[in-house]
Amino acid sequence: MSPIGRYELLLGTALLTLATTAMWIRHGGLDQFDRVDGWFIGLGQLTSLYATLALLATMLLVARVPWIERAIGLDLLNHWHRWAAIVATVLIGLHLVGSTLGYAIDAETGVVAQFGIFLTDWPDMITATVGTVVFLLVGLTSARFARRMARYEIWWLVHLTGYIALVLPYFHETSTGFDFFDDAVARAFWITMHVAVGVALVAFRLGMPVARALRHRLRIDEVRMETDDTATITVRGHDLDRLRVAGGQFFLLRFLTGDRWWKAHPYSLSAAPDGESLRFTIKALGDDSAAALRLPVGTRIVAEGPYGHVSAALATREKVVLIGGGIGITPIRAIFEDLHRPPGTVEVLYRTRRRDEAPLLDELRELADVRGHRLVVSYSREPGEEDPDPFAPDRLLERFPDLGERDVFLCGPPGVIAGALDGLYEAGVPARRIHRERFVY
Repeated sequence: MSPIGRYELLLGTALLTLATTAMWIRHGGLDQFDRVDGWFIGLGQLTSLYATLALLATMLLVARVPWIERAIGLDLLNHWHRWAAIVATVLIGLHLVGSTLGYAIDAETGVVAQFGIFLTDWPDMITATVGTVVFLLVGLTSARFARRMARYEIWWLVHLTGYIALVLPYFHETSTGFDFFDDAVARAFWITMHVAVGVALVAFRLGMPVARALRHRLRIDEVRMETDDTATITVRGHDLDRLRVAGGQFFLLRFLTGDRWWKAHPYSLSAAPDGESLRFTIKALGDDSAAALRLPVGTRIVAEGPYGHVSAALATREKVVLIGGGIGITPIRAIFEDLHRPPGTVEVLYRTRRRDEAPLLDELRELADVRGHRLVVSYSREPGEEDPDPFAPDRLLERFPDLGERDVFLCGPPGVIAGALDGLYEAGVPARRIHRERFVY
């Protein structure tokens, strides 16, 4: 099956929105606009339909459908997922306000009294209200300020309840929804949409990882310390040559120990796949990554993926610059190994604090020497070798005079990414030739 790209998804969303609006009009939606209460009721109806579309999109975007993820990338899908959730939240709020005001004006009751009538007299309103509250709770905990305050595990557990927000309102939609009255086509449309998204979630978020875990039976084969807080973990299993994986991609790893089995975290490959093993270099940035460094050989692993669209295949030019900062050097090192270019056409810029905090540095030097490429190491805190601003445009062009002719791959912590992007843009590198993955939740 050919990949579904971003423009196809946007076109599909536009067509579904038009179809939804057309069905609402066909059902007499515009006929209500001859009175004041009708304007509010119509607003409530339209926003409820659009909110349902947005909720379905929210779930589909994180269903991990392989041909969509490969074409767009998990980072952009997650970004769209967040905005679809924001849109759904706004539309749900407008639906509540419009419907309550409209029916309160029509019945000449107060807003509070009308909402009470909804809960007591309208079918499935209680379940819809519970689903709405759950969705709003998920939205609040996903706001940037809340995510900065909460641990990843807490956010993840709360986020899981978001599936309730898709299931519970469905009964309200089918029993009182404007598109379900005496219209077999509209009912089939909405039921098909819900079933398709539900099947995608079950098949790709649950079924595929379980099937791959049973098939590949991954276990830790070796743990090698790189620095005091960084280790390289080599994983082996069965039929790894059948995985469609490339250097630069990442997996969500779940270590099957008594206290870690329910947590999955993203880790990039730090070596090009060889069909017999997968290799990850992990830095102790939190409790789970620190615990991963102490796992014994033989520990079973479930690896969900591969994910990520950034790989050597994106390079359309012969000349390439690879920029890695901190532990972000891991996918850069894998891409470097995967890039088969003539000597002198690949340049690597490794931004790190000190020499003794630079994992994989010796491997990068060896790869550069063997293949005839150049490695530049930029230290931020190494005594006598400090490089204050390696991403200043003039500094980049001094090191890479033909930077404008190259593809650029970039990975690192947010500060490195922001500084590098500013410098690359000012140095004249077009955005379309800068390839990066954003590891955020």
